[in-house]
Amino acid sequence: MVAATSTGGNAAKLVGRVGDSPLVGVGLYSDNSTGCVSCTGHGESIIKVHLASRISMYMEEGISPDEATRKALLYMQERTGYGAGAIAMDKEGKVGINFTTKYMAWAYITEGKLQHGMLHKESFTEIA
Repeated sequence: MVAATSTGGNAAKLVGRVGDSPLVGVGLYSDNSTGCVSCTGHGESIIKVHLASRISMYMEEGISPDEATRKALLYMQERTGYGAGAIAMDKEGKVGINFTTKYMAWAYITEGKLQHGMLHKESFTEIA
């Protein structure tokens, strides 16, 4: 399993600032025994709660990827007041996608099918 995250950056950031995307366990995490996670959103808040590893920990406890992402994102929002989004896949290939923002672009491919969306409850399927 692998996780990958890119960043849109942050305008007017401080010199030397490191965001959440390159920090393993924060913006992304992958563990063959649990699954993989990729996060996006308010970087400082994602860093504060170690969002990706928190989601992975929930999955390790047997919580589904959907519930793990929802639970961790709500925790982050309650603790910091900021929103984010996450996509996670467990070792069985079950996927969870949640976000506490208005929208989040997401996509994944399984069994030759591309799944993608941007708005809450939106999902499109195409042959990859």
